[in-house]
Amino acid sequence: MPRLALVIDSSPVCRHIGDLLDTLARAGSAQPLSLSSLVVPARGADGHRSGGRLPGTTLLADRMVGLEQSCARVAERLRPALGRRIGFRDAGRRDIRPLFSQVIELSPGGDLSFEPVPDIVLVLGDWLPAAVRARCPPSATMLQVELGGRPEQGLALAGFEECWSAADCTPVRLYRVDAGDGSRRLLVDGCNRSKRLLSLNQAAIWDRAASVLLSHLLSPGSAPDIPGVAAVAGHAGPADALGGQPSSPSARLATYPLRLLGRAARLGVLQLRGRRRWSVAIYRQAAPGRPFGSPAELEAAPAGAYQADPILYRDPGTGNAYCFVEEVDGSTGRGHIAVLAESGGRWRRLGIALKEPFHLSFPYLFRFGGKVYMCPEAGGSGEIRVYRCTDFPLGWELEAVLMRGVSAADTMLVPHAGRWWMLTNLDRAALPDHQSELHLFHAASPLSTDWQSGGSNPAKVDCRGGRNGGLEIVDGRIYRFGQVQSFDAYGQGLNRYEITRLAADGYEECLREAIPPPRESGSSGIHTYSSIDGWVAVDLLGAGSVRKARP
Repeated sequence: MPRLALVIDSSPVCRHIGDLLDTLARAGSAQPLSLSSLVVPARGADGHRSGGRLPGTTLLADRMVGLEQSCARVAERLRPALGRRIGFRDAGRRDIRPLFSQVIELSPGGDLSFEPVPDIVLVLGDWLPAAVRARCPPSATMLQVELGGRPEQGLALAGFEECWSAADCTPVRLYRVDAGDGSRRLLVDGCNRSKRLLSLNQAAIWDRAASVLLSHLLSPGSAPDIPGVAAVAGHAGPADALGGQPSSPSARLATYPLRLLGRAARLGVLQLRGRRRWSVAIYRQAAPGRPFGSPAELEAAPAGAYQADPILYRDPGTGNAYCFVEEVDGSTGRGHIAVLAESGGRWRRLGIALKEPFHLSFPYLFRFGGKVYMCPEAGGSGEIRVYRCTDFPLGWELEAVLMRGVSAADTMLVPHAGRWWMLTNLDRAALPDHQSELHLFHAASPLSTDWQSGGSNPAKVDCRGGRNGGLEIVDGRIYRFGQVQSFDAYGQGLNRYEITRLAADGYEECLREAIPPPRESGSSGIHTYSSIDGWVAVDLLGAGSVRKARP
């Protein structure tokens, strides 16, 4: 049973850290961890923790988070589904000292002795005293997690700078530390989509930290370094470009409530103007280098519903073009899969192809063995499912469950080099956020129930392209579309990546182009792209000038 020593820069009565330890304990049942030693800064004469932090600011940030969580609890009682939709997790203050066999309060310049000797030393934050490195046994693995672009401000302020400045992403980084000289090698250079509230942003980045640790902490020897990347002394991040804004954390905390009110007012205006609504648009293919030609006329979504996640498909038997879409019933918020068909350059709605008791979206289509299959997003079922077409295009039945007990989004299956490859967005958090992590698996068949991990998962941790938004194969080259998320907003744009390595021991891709929403559409977001010969389909946020026909 590996022994873990934990080093944190704050009080052992804290938020999120206990939840992270519980997550690691649950996931590590095959190789359970023993929590041996906890190292925290000692209290100074003034009663505050030493270690170079700002105790007053730390306390204010903690109170701010507590207030936000109290408001969220009240709102959740009024609207029970609100908490899950916004990613709220009620993380109360918790004393983690009883979890450890040894608690060490370390004074500046002090010494320590680990009893028992740990196998893994995990540092949360940037506080890493020389005594910890000096007493770390040579056989132990030392890992360090940094949250946010200003880790020197302490864990209580993690993610605040990005939330305050409306940065699109909040960094989450994992390092391997050489205890001898203190040098670090970057293992995961990840980022999460920044949230509007500090409490939500902190919960999200702690969930991301737990996920990357699940991949590396439980088997640290398998974690590869990122080639050519070494840690630097400073902490560059979105907060470094604040310009003439208040410079101290306490000043920014003082202005934070006013910023929240301003953001809430802008969001309300956009909601009233219909600028937060998704719709599907279909364009004729343009010349190379221009993804969008003239917009086609298509039947609008039924009253009270909206459509997104378009996937185009041309029937090889008839040559007819179809577009499978997520269609969400506004009264229930639950999606099903509907089908549009093209005739004479116009697209009309044929009907519903697939409906389940849980939400369905992203109807990814592929052919195998002469048959047509669909792998829709079915996260509410806790499964990755494949359906076989029995009567094209509206007849489908469940063929196989590829994975069970997972929270997965936007799964895509593609054949390559004699294997089938699964690119999917997984999240193991209690309130999953699928915007950042891309996972890779492979199997002999797309209907297999025994998928093997490809390389070191997650293959990518980045909200600026990690989530799938489509796939295309051109002249044997595979291109993946990745969604670009912005500050507390889903689907700002798309990146088109060419997959340059797809193998059992690793995954690599290269950015080829960025795809913003069509300028003439008046849209502020796009998150799915699909093309066939002659047509391109996308979904757009708040589009105002896409040709629609009345149903």
